[in-house]
Amino acid sequence: MSNPFSKEYLAKRAEVFDKAQKSFHKQAPPLRITKQFKQRSFIEVFRFSLCVLAPILAMLYVGVDTKTKFSDWKMFPEKDLTVNDLPKNTVEIEYELSKLRKERLERRLKLQERLVNEFGVEDLEAEKQRILGK
Repeated sequence: MSNPFSKEYLAKRAEVFDKAQKSFHKQAPPLRITKQFKQRSFIEVFRFSLCVLAPILAMLYVGVDTKTKFSDWKMFPEKDLTVNDLPKNTVEIEYELSKLRKERLERRLKLQERLVNEFGVEDLEAEKQRILGK
């Protein structure tokens, strides 16, 4: 058996130790940044930002004044704004058609009044022809 303090033995042990150190501390292979890697990383960044920002934006939207924001919310529309029973005979159909014509005429008159008051249009027919390009 060789002397553990001899120069040859210590040199051999140092060589074995250096090999072990080099093999343990090998450099990792260089990272290849491919197109697929970039796409995945963008998706991950998007998912992370969505997970972080969604609750924050929800809290900002709801805020402090939830009672005023959500108190006048109605589940169903008003009764007079809905048609639950359809007209069945010709009289009821004519009545509904006359109501629709009346509403359309009211909207048109309101629009014409606005054209005259806000935009200063005197001749509505000439303006209509000008807009339509006839």
